[in-house]
Amino acid sequence: MSPESASNETPSRNLSLQDIKSIASEVGIDPDLIERAADLVPGVSRPTLIGRLFGGPLSTHVGFNLPVHLTQEGAQQLLSLARATLLTQGSGEATNTGMSFSSFEGWQRVFISAHPDADGTRIQVVVDNRSRLILPIVLAPVGTVLVIAVAVALGGTGPDDPSTGLPWFILGGGFTTIAALLWRSLKKTVQRTLSTLDDLVEVLTSYARRKDAN
Repeated sequence: MSPESASNETPSRNLSLQDIKSIASEVGIDPDLIERAADLVPGVSRPTLIGRLFGGPLSTHVGFNLPVHLTQEGAQQLLSLARATLLTQGSGEATNTGMSFSSFEGWQRVFISAHPDADGTRIQVVVDNRSRLILPIVLAPVGTVLVIAVAVALGGTGPDDPSTGLPWFILGGGFTTIAALLWRSLKKTVQRTLSTLDDLVEVLTSYARRKDAN
């Protein structure tokens, strides 16, 4: 192994999570954010093309551990937190073996599970907003056909007709509008996915911090 490669690997061997949190605290970064990020990294899936283009996914699956022992009472509390955060009853159950919750509200599908793990409680969160794009995707071809039909209907009768350029104007404006609406739908769907995921993770990790404090 070359000295250069050895030096590149040294930080990963010598710096523990606690060391990184201490450094973060010294430079003004909340150490809890570092720990939360460390917990989430293994569960975050590889970014898709849509994720890279629009700043996030349409559907995401995150897994992380809470350093608390899961009891039936705790499972019921997690279920209540999930329902309160999403403002929906959904379908869920809480027992001494864990908690599961699923909902399909406003074309958004959410699934949450919590089960005892060797290190505490294993949480799985799935947020899927792909169904929200069904209507825009269906309407886009319909809009395209309408734009073409209007452009053909308003087409000029010859090169001397002043309306000859009108079809091209309609086509350009129509296609631009359809593309912009699709882009906006994708962007809003991505933002909703990330917002829901962030809210759920924050509520669930806050629950663990409260349990630790007690």
